[in-house]
This record gives sequence, C-alpha cells and structure tokens, in this order.
Amino acid sequence: MKAISCTALPLFLCLASCTYQQQQQHDQAMEEVIRFNTSHIDKLHAEAVKKKKTHFIEFKKQLSLAVKAAWVRERGDCCCTGAELDPISPCPLSKKEFENVMKLLAQAKPEPAPTRESIQPEKLASVTWDKETGWTTNIEPVPVPILLPWNNLLIDKLQLMDAKGEQVLSISFDHTRREKDKVKNDIFASWGVFASEWRNLWVELPGDAYTQFLNHPARLRFKKKVDAADK
Repeated sequence: MKAISCTALPLFLCLASCTYQQQQQHDQAMEEVIRFNTSHIDKLHAEAVKKKKTHFIEFKKQLSLAVKAAWVRERGDCCCTGAELDPISPCPLSKKEFENVMKLLAQAKPEPAPTRESIQPEKLASVTWDKETGWTTNIEPVPVPILLPWNNLLIDKLQLMDAKGEQVLSISFDHTRREKDKVKNDIFASWGVFASEWRNLWVELPGDAYTQFLNHPARLRFKKKVDAADK
C-alpha cells in the first residue's frame, strides 16, 4: 500500500499542477476578455453618442437649405420599395404651407443619446478551450456594418428641396414608433445620394408640433390620394 501511495503521489501532484495552471490560464484569459469587452463597448457607446450629435447637426444644416417642399411617392423597383403600389402625383406645398412646415420642423429635437447599457455588439471577445492550446482568448470585435439604404428608401415622404429643385432632406410619411404603449412623437429624416453617403436620424417633435405636422393641409391632401390609391 505504501508503494502504491508513493507512486500515486507524483501523479496526483502533476494533475494538481496541471489543473492549477489551467485555472490560471483561464483566469488570465477571462481578465483579458473583460478588459477588451469593457473597452470595446465604451468605444461603441462614445461613437454612437458622437454619431447622434453629428447627424443632428447635419439634419439642421440640410433643413436650412430647403426652399420648397412637396409630398411625394417614390417607388423603387421591387415590392419592398413600393414597385407594386400605384403611382401618386406629388402634392406641392404653397409658400405659406412651406413656411408653416419649416416652423414645425425647426422645433425638432434629437432623440436622447443611447445609454451604454443599450449598446449591444454583435460580437464580443470570449474564452475558448482547446485540448492542445488550453484556454485562449478569442477576440472578435464588431464588424463595420455595411450601410444599406433600406430605411432610407422612403416611399411616401415629404420631400424638401433646394433652389435647384434637388432633394436635400426627406421626412417619412406617418412613420411612428412606439415605446411600450406610448406612441413616440418621432419623424424619420433622411438625406444623401449614395449608399455610403446616406444619413438618417430619428428626431422628435413636441406634442403640438407633431400633431400639427400630421394634420398639415398638404399632408392631408396627399394622404387622401394615398388612401384612394391603396384601397
């Protein structure tokens, strides 16, 4: 028995040493993962806050370029972009109507900046186990998203144009969102010409301004056309 015990002791110590080393390796890898993930989320949050602020400044700049407007339907070439919808003739705003709409849009405020807790990266660092290499850190930062003009391809929208008649900004038509059971007073603004240059932003109108925007005479004229065409 003593001989067996003496033989087993080195094996026990070896196993204990290996287990300790593996645990140390695991703990070190976890510390690296936590540091990376914390730093990565902080970076994404800072970028999101900066983007929101920058885009709102751009929105105000584009708004200042507008000199006329019209409610329009712009259909794309597939069902997702309204190809199957009936065409609708534009509803241009009179000078007085345009001035009134601009006063409403001038009251727009940016949505609150995203909180750090709301940042949800698609990928983060993790710890993986391999029988040959042991515990290792697998760092996978969030890939740079490809900006596709999906949300920007507004079909029914308020088109704001400059003196040349070129679109500088578009506002979504009756595009509301909900926060739990409450309808948010948000409108969706979009501008740009190519996929890589598209910009968009949710902006909030005060309650009275939002109601006036939805019930603006030019919008109601256009809505009447939409309802008739989409029956």
